Amino acid sequence: MKVKKFKKIEWHKLENQPGNLPVDDDLYRTANDIIFHFTGTWKKQTARFSLFVPKGFLNDGQSVPKFFRWYMRPDGLARAAAIAHDACYRTKGFTKNFELKSTLTATFAGQQEPAILSQKASDQIYKACYLAWCKPLDWEERRESEKKARFGYRILRAFGWIKFGKPIKKGRL
Repeated sequence: MKVKKFKKIEWHKLENQPGNLPVDDDLYRTANDIIFHFTGTWKKQTARFSLFVPKGFLNDGQSVPKFFRWYMRPDGLARAAAIAHDACYRTKGFTKNFELKSTLTATFAGQQEPAILSQKASDQIYKACYLAWCKPLDWEERRESEKKARFGYRILRAFGWIKFGKPIKKGRL
């Protein structure tokens, strides 16, 4: 099942932000296995998705250039969204780099099957996950976090193609 663009994503929020252990200034490893669940609608079809990210998965958090970190931190509310997004990007929508052991499955009409995402669908996952974490905040915090989610999404749409399907550089490990 291939998804080019979601019409709607309903994120099923985790109880807590996933643990991310620092490797260096802007590189992390997940502290445990994480399973993200969301429901996605596209082309009049709806499926429940499960995105598995294994313990030790190497990610760069929210890869924000240092000159933007005053506005968007690489962790915090964005951590879950960044990990889910990195799993999508590093596997090029789950079409390569299978040694990373991240998987995405979709349950549609009672059948479970592997799913493949376009770059845009991967970016939409980032935005939907980030917005899901904003909901319990008070009104002012939520409004500011929603702005950051939209800003991050626009940056991904403009420049994400540079990293889509690319592994983290070996010199950084």
